[in-house]
Amino acid sequence: MAAFLLPLLAGALLLHNAVPALAHPTTNCYLDAAQAGKRNVIGGDHGADTNQTGVKGNLLFGTFGDDCIRVTSLAVENGSGFVEIGWFTGWDTDNHNQFSGSGACQDDDYYTSPEVFEVWVPIGGGYHCRNLTFESEDSWHYVNIANPDVNTSWEFTEAGTTFDTRSVNFTRGSAITNGERHNGNFDIAKAHFKALQKEIAGNGNPWFDFSSSYGKRDNDNDYHWHLDTDTETEVLKD
Repeated sequence: MAAFLLPLLAGALLLHNAVPALAHPTTNCYLDAAQAGKRNVIGGDHGADTNQTGVKGNLLFGTFGDDCIRVTSLAVENGSGFVEIGWFTGWDTDNHNQFSGSGACQDDDYYTSPEVFEVWVPIGGGYHCRNLTFESEDSWHYVNIANPDVNTSWEFTEAGTTFDTRSVNFTRGSAITNGERHNGNFDIAKAHFKALQKEIAGNGNPWFDFSSSYGKRDNDNDYHWHLDTDTETEVLKD
C-alpha cells in the first residue's frame, strides 16, 4: 500500500474479516524475486495540481481472487510525503509500520473482503498504516481525504464516516488515483474511479470536479490508465 476512532469496533471488524492463510498464496508472494515489486498505475488532475488539499471519488471495491496484495486508492502526495485511503485484498503487511495503535497494519493477516485502510507518510518521515473497516465485494463506495482548513491535519473518510484525522508536515499537494498490485501471478490491477473531485487551497471548502485528468505514472507493463471522462477513470489490462 502506498497505504488507517473506532478502537473496539475496528478490532471486531478486523477479527471478522482476517482469515487463516492456509488456502491462499503464501506470505512470500510479495517477496518472490520474479513476481514481486509494487506496481502502480497512477492518475492525476492538472487542474490546480500541487495546490490540492483533498481528493474524493466513488471507488469500485473489487471481487476477491486469491490475491497476494491488490489495492485501489486515492491519495494526496507532496514529494516523498503522502496521505492515502482506499481498499485492499490479500495480505496485510507491516512494511516497517510506525503506527502501533488500534488497527495497525501488520504481517500475517489475510483479507478475502475489501479492507479499507489509511496511510500517512510525512515528507522525509516514516510509513504509518491503519486498517479501518471492511466492505462487501463488487460494490461502490465514496472515499475521501480532506484538509479543508489548509493546515497539517488530514481527515480520512469512507462511506460518509470520518474514521480518523492525522497530522503530517504538508498542507497541500497533488491528488492522485492508484491501481496497485504486488505479484504478477496472483493479482490484477483493475480499478475504477467515478465522481472524482478535489479541494483547492484558497477556495474554502467546496469540492471541484477533476477538470483535466491525465495518466501520471505507470510501472506496470500489463495495465494502463484509461480516460472515460475527466471525472471517471479506470486502470485496465493492456
